[in-house]
Amino acid sequence: MGHVDHGKTSLLDYIRKSNIVATEAGGITQSLRAWRVEHNGRPITFLDTPGHEAFTKMRARGANVTDIAVIVVAASDGVQPQTEEAISHAKAAEVAIIVAINKIDLPNANIKKTEGQLLNLGLAPDTLGGDVHFVHTSAVTGKGVDELLETISLVADYELVLKANPNKPGRGTCLEASVSEGEGVLATVLVQDGTLRRGDVMLCGAASGRVRMLYSDLGLPLDEATPSMPCRVTGLDEVPNADDPFVVVAELAQAAEIAEKRKAKVREASQRGREMVDLNTLTQTKATELKVIIKADVRAAMEGKLKPREEIVHLGRAVVRETFKISRVGTIAGCRVTQGAIERSGKVRVIRNGVVVYPPPDKSASLESLKRVKDDVREVQQGYECGLKIAGYDDVKVDDVIECYRIEQVQRTLS
Repeated sequence: MGHVDHGKTSLLDYIRKSNIVATEAGGITQSLRAWRVEHNGRPITFLDTPGHEAFTKMRARGANVTDIAVIVVAASDGVQPQTEEAISHAKAAEVAIIVAINKIDLPNANIKKTEGQLLNLGLAPDTLGGDVHFVHTSAVTGKGVDELLETISLVADYELVLKANPNKPGRGTCLEASVSEGEGVLATVLVQDGTLRRGDVMLCGAASGRVRMLYSDLGLPLDEATPSMPCRVTGLDEVPNADDPFVVVAELAQAAEIAEKRKAKVREASQRGREMVDLNTLTQTKATELKVIIKADVRAAMEGKLKPREEIVHLGRAVVRETFKISRVGTIAGCRVTQGAIERSGKVRVIRNGVVVYPPPDKSASLESLKRVKDDVREVQQGYECGLKIAGYDDVKVDDVIECYRIEQVQRTLS
């Protein structure tokens, strides 16, 4: 978690590439936003979620799936608004916090200043008698990355003493779900306790079904998924919510019956009207909490005068597999979409070895064309291949990462 462009994705990319052999599984690129790596023979699972909304939503539903939050702060920029937001989210979720002060290789890096800003926000480093581990990292040189992984293992083993029992039916949380034309409902889940096996009967929110296939974070078929393992599941009868807990139950009929009752409750809640309460009827109730809406026509007029802030919404990522130079056209990049989707109307940037090489910081870049096979398309989803041309840029190379995003105008508020 952290501010935009402070190096979260670059750190994740460095960790992933240093832990996955290039030839493994025929060079299959990861297809999930949850994945795990091996460090000194121990697995560590990372969740790569866009923004903090999903994190907050899961916490609000009591389905917090993270044990440790890594706050990434660039030593060159120091604490920024989203850094403070990330810290408040992590504190509210009551998870352990590790700070990664990133980009220490840059000439304008100021580690001491950054540490002082974090200290003012209540994050005291362990070197000064506090309880928060600070690690200095660089996604470019790799400095501090091993120490970061070691610190995560240390906190998990000795401070949190995280344990799970694989010898019982699996349970966990759905991270995301969608519908595939070929396989039906695809749900990405994180097993938090027990073991999830192919053939198990699964109840996930208001969805149920028998697990037909299990896939690892590399897209490889699995027979079972043990605690802390992210996996993709097929076999559910409908798409669950992205924060629904799942459990393994004994019988398919039992799962279907519970799922149907949950669906009925959702329908009933959506159809039930709200009862109006005034001051006369309020005294007759036994409510211990009174929720009120304060009409503030002035607080709205003032907010309307505030300049909207720009917020980056990440859409997807693709890896360049081949390049083709076409006369009077330029360089076409043959890619495979590894996360989310690449949209024709989106903005793009080219990442090489963890560093954005195009466009310059003060510019933005767009796509000139996006094709699936030979057809022009508006978007290409995760798992599919495409050809794309970046407007005004031909220096695309194999293994470059094309990141697609859009910029939204978000109205500022006074709260």
